[in-house]
Amino acid sequence: ELGYQPLFCQLLTWSGHTLKYSLKNTTLEQGKDVVSISDEGVPQAYQLKGGDISLRRWRDEVRPEIEELIDCPIKHPEINKSQPHVSWLITNGNIDDTVRVQITDLNESKWKLTPLHIWTRGDLLSRFQEMVDGILPKDARAYKELTDLIFADGTGFPDTEKIVPFLTEILRINEASLAKEQRRRDIAAAVLYATMIAGPFRREGNYASVVR
Repeated sequence: ELGYQPLFCQLLTWSGHTLKYSLKNTTLEQGKDVVSISDEGVPQAYQLKGGDISLRRWRDEVRPEIEELIDCPIKHPEINKSQPHVSWLITNGNIDDTVRVQITDLNESKWKLTPLHIWTRGDLLSRFQEMVDGILPKDARAYKELTDLIFADGTGFPDTEKIVPFLTEILRINEASLAKEQRRRDIAAAVLYATMIAGPFRREGNYASVVR
């Protein structure tokens, strides 16, 4: 999830949110990796996950963190703890239908007053593409290269002869005149792509290829 967290924070800012903090793997989280204030002044709290969320993963890992995300107030000096916040589960993978049913049931019962909102990979990709030109490849050749890579067979070795030129092109290393903000977007996009490309190998437990 760290691979797309910087880009996600940029998306929030672009959408008119004021980013308050972005954390990962600390005891201060309380289920909240990112906190922002919407343009309407409503606090928003996000739990970011990487990969697919199966029913087992939901029960063992994700739901306990979501309980904290919803139940614990945001701790920030500029946010009133008594003000309700909107809770979001974000993943760059997909969510099993069984998990979606559980979330729907909880939103209609236990979480009725503070329902959980979700974004999956498709939501992220469409919103990244809306954000700025260059986050996702626009020309057909580059887009096909990316889709071929992210749907590769994860049991073998990664095709570095395709991956390296693709990421090098995204980073535009030889274009010295790029503005600093554009350079940041390119780096964040390259990290996002690398994470997506590693996805099939991670799902297969092929960690030697993930590291490569």
